[in-house]
Amino acid sequence: MHKHIISGLSTAAYLRRYLKEPLENFAVFEDSLVLGSLPPLADIDKFILARNEFWQNHLSEDDGFLTYSLREFIEQIKKADDFTLWLSPGAHDQIFWAWLVSLFDLLNKDFKTVKVKHLFNNEGQKFPYITLAELNPEDFAKCQDFAFEDAQIDFLRNTYSALQSSDPTSLVKICDLDICPLPELQKSMKAYLKLYPDLKSGLTICQKALLSECSERQLKSARIVGGAMMYEGYENRLAIGDRFLFQNLINMSQLHSEKPLVNFVGTLKSAYSMRSTEVSITEIGKKVLAGEENNVFLNGIDMHIAGVHINSKNADSLWFYNNGTLVSK
Repeated sequence: MHKHIISGLSTAAYLRRYLKEPLENFAVFEDSLVLGSLPPLADIDKFILARNEFWQNHLSEDDGFLTYSLREFIEQIKKADDFTLWLSPGAHDQIFWAWLVSLFDLLNKDFKTVKVKHLFNNEGQKFPYITLAELNPEDFAKCQDFAFEDAQIDFLRNTYSALQSSDPTSLVKICDLDICPLPELQKSMKAYLKLYPDLKSGLTICQKALLSECSERQLKSARIVGGAMMYEGYENRLAIGDRFLFQNLINMSQLHSEKPLVNFVGTLKSAYSMRSTEVSITEIGKKVLAGEENNVFLNGIDMHIAGVHINSKNADSLWFYNNGTLVSK
């Protein structure tokens, strides 16, 4: 049995229209491994529990769908004999690729049974692709056959091992390699490091994107979130969803922060309240955005980035992004 492996339901629907194949030929992955913790895969139940807990805490609501979806995806992989994996150059697909190799190892499946169709950007491309969701059905023809070697599969294994480590230095070493067997993966990992709080401002890339869209005048939360989704600092590698960004916006407000960076106006009913609420930047928010104050030291931090737990209550766990690398402080 053959399966097309792809991230995202809507993306899979467009691919299906392009291939004109039955629905049962698709295994659809519906998580975004760029965000949140990445525990070891040795225990699938613990992995799924950790992913579900992360999204429960960051989407303001949860109906248990992710748990069902992840289990269904894994069962689809178990049933199939050969595969075609469809990938974009974005970090969410590149990390998914590394995770998938580890999943195949756990299930005692040979990854050499996988045919890879990879979307690449041309040098100097005006509007580079980040996700396969940007493609129309006929555009999937742009995905190229990618013949991988054992060394590249080993590199994917090493990358996932580095991601799930509680010490990020091994991931930094991967980013610093002069010669890399998978350049697209390495570029994505370099952008991924920006999820760590900035050394000067203490802002993650998501928080910085949101604050950059705020002003003294109250603006619709949806407008701020929409602008933050297009932030140039993602380097055409990170694709951050609106609901996750909205939760970050709420967390920077007086609803959660002792020294709020934004002022939140309106009633919070669900993750979609961004359409009916407004936000303005505070004076402290301006100073943090300018790097004159550090949000981590003002309001603390408690977050997971892959296998790393950053907690301001534990000085040994503080890692900051600084000019393309990570430093502890």
